[in-house]
Amino acid sequence: INAEPSGEILDSLRDFVYREGRKGPRKQGWILGIASQGGHWTQLQRLRPAFDSEDVRWITTKSAEGASVGTSDVGLVRDADLQRKVQLMILLIQVFWRILVIRPEVIVTTGSAPGWFAIVFGRIFGARSVFIDSVANSERLSISGQKVRRWANEVWTQWPDRAEPATGSKRSVDYHGN
Repeated sequence: INAEPSGEILDSLRDFVYREGRKGPRKQGWILGIASQGGHWTQLQRLRPAFDSEDVRWITTKSAEGASVGTSDVGLVRDADLQRKVQLMILLIQVFWRILVIRPEVIVTTGSAPGWFAIVFGRIFGARSVFIDSVANSERLSISGQKVRRWANEVWTQWPDRAEPATGSKRSVDYHGN
């Protein structure tokens, strides 16, 4: 597994982010990067060169993780998973509120519950989104990745063997490098 992302995935991410490049200045926080702590957050941070010159808003689940962004503008939300239903409901409300306040145009996530909720609520408010499944998921698409296929504009895998065509209301899973 490469520690640094390939130029291929960074170029694809730049293309996605600037695809609907409107003229004029953009509002602050027009890009939202969101992931839970640990590996998801580390991977998201490795993709920063794709939009490093922008004023990106960041959300994660642990304050220590925010220090890696080099800014104090990191929003924190509750850490939750399918086993902790009450925590998951609190997370849902926190992410909804952040999306409502920030109103991002583009959402980039490397997975987990916060990213899934952000994509769902972002779509309601008109944001475009890309879900990049973790490089750790070499055997199959993550649970978040499976669920988000109905909501995200694009779903990417970092393993060529995990790419899948669109089926019914589910988006395709595309390989864009790792």
